[in-house]
Amino acid sequence: MSLPRYSYCLYPVPLGPQYLSYLNFLDRFYNSIEDSTKKDVLIRLHKSDYGWNQVDRWRKISQNVIFDTNTSLLKTINSSKLVVVTYNATTLVEMIFWNKPTVILLEKEFWELNEESKVIYKKLSDCSILHYSPEECSKFIHTIWHEIDKWWLSNKVQNAIEEFRNIYSLRPSYKKI
Repeated sequence: MSLPRYSYCLYPVPLGPQYLSYLNFLDRFYNSIEDSTKKDVLIRLHKSDYGWNQVDRWRKISQNVIFDTNTSLLKTINSSKLVVVTYNATTLVEMIFWNKPTVILLEKEFWELNEESKVIYKKLSDCSILHYSPEECSKFIHTIWHEIDKWWLSNKVQNAIEEFRNIYSLRPSYKKI
C-alpha cells in the first residue's frame, strides 16, 4: 500500500506522516521473520511511491529484500504459498474471495472498523488469519509454514472465510478466470 505524503481526505488509514508508522510496522514484521523464511519473502510495492522512497527504505532494512517486479498481481499470487496483506482494502477481499491462503496484518489504530465488521474480523482473528502484532504474525507464519494448507483448509478457517465472503464479496454469475 502507498498513500500520499499529505492527506487530502479523512478515512481510516494512516494519514500523511502517520504513514511512517505503517512503514515502521512493516519493518518490525520483516525483521521478526526467521532468516530461513526471509529468502521466500517477496515485497510488492504499490506503483505510486508518493515520494516515500520505499525501495531505499526497504534496502536499509535489508539488502537482501526481494521485490516483486511482475506486472500481474494474479501471476504473483498464483505462484505464492501465502499472501500477507497489510492494509484493509481490495486486495484483502480478493484474496479471501479467491480462497488464497492469506494472513492479514493490520496496525489496529489506523484501520477503524464499524460494529458489523468487528464481528467478522474477530472471527478472522480467532482462526489466526488476522493479526495486529507484527511479531505474533511472524511467529504464527513460522508455525504453519510447512503446513499452510492444513491450517487454511481447516473447518474453522474456511467457515470464517465463507462468512467474510458472504458479507464483503459480490459473487459474479460467470465462471472464474
